[in-house]
Amino acid sequence: MHHLEAANTPVSSQADVRLDVSALPRISHHGTVRFGTLEAAAVVLHDGRRGFLAKQFAQVLGYIEKTQGRRFDRFLADFAPKYMIGKVKAGCPVLNPGHGRAHFIEAEAVMEAVGNVLRAAIAGKTHKQQARQVSACVEINLALGMVGLVALIDEATGYQYHRAPDALQDLISKLIRQHASDWQRQFEPDYYSALAKVTGTAFTSGAHGRPPIWGAITRKWVYEVCFPNEVLEEMRGRQDVGEKLHQWLTDGGVATLTKQKEAVRLLAVSSANYKDFEARCSVTFERPGQIGMIYQDAA
Repeated sequence: MHHLEAANTPVSSQADVRLDVSALPRISHHGTVRFGTLEAAAVVLHDGRRGFLAKQFAQVLGYIEKTQGRRFDRFLADFAPKYMIGKVKAGCPVLNPGHGRAHFIEAEAVMEAVGNVLRAAIAGKTHKQQARQVSACVEINLALGMVGLVALIDEATGYQYHRAPDALQDLISKLIRQHASDWQRQFEPDYYSALAKVTGTAFTSGAHGRPPIWGAITRKWVYEVCFPNEVLEEMRGRQDVGEKLHQWLTDGGVATLTKQKEAVRLLAVSSANYKDFEARCSVTFERPGQIGMIYQDAA
């Protein structure tokens, strides 16, 4: 698994020379996003798409200049296959005013690849040559979820000050359904097992009798990190008796929730105790609290 031969052409393909530069999507905002110790050149296109300059992001993943084009294409073909459907290479050409052409990789490709890399690593299906990519994906995963990624890019590029006045309503329409969906399990037993471990509470597979602290953790570190307060208030306003908040989420909202839930689960599993868990969450998700401490029993 994940040793596929890439059918993609290199990012630097000479075929791009024939493109009409004036017709290319244009970068309107740019800045630097930091994932822990890593930095990536983030951009927003004039049509509102967020992402990264492919060349620099390949370097974030540890690919060196001479070989990065083909190896980065192969990496995305292996780990972001949904994003790569119908695409012949990793990054689409865009116009970077004042700097000529560049290649752009969308945020959704990054999130798909990060999730698949971590799943493969946990299953022992990556090889030692991919150690740098696995390490980078761990840092990225701990730094953000999809909505967090969009917000991080907006902050880094200054785009947050240029969004249309109806941006909030647009976001609500993308995240919240018009009607609640039928109930489906969103929080699996392994999530609650991790919370039980880090809080020192008992775990049972039944739906009833869950300690209140689990709900508090889920509200604080999953929902409130994933979604702006205005979105949460809108969901709560629509919520009827017996309904769960996630029943009001669109497919995109559920995908965001799932990524954040997995990030919280991984932190819970790796934390020494509840104080350590809270400190790690505060640092990772940039919430106020104790930061940077390594507790004595973490050793």
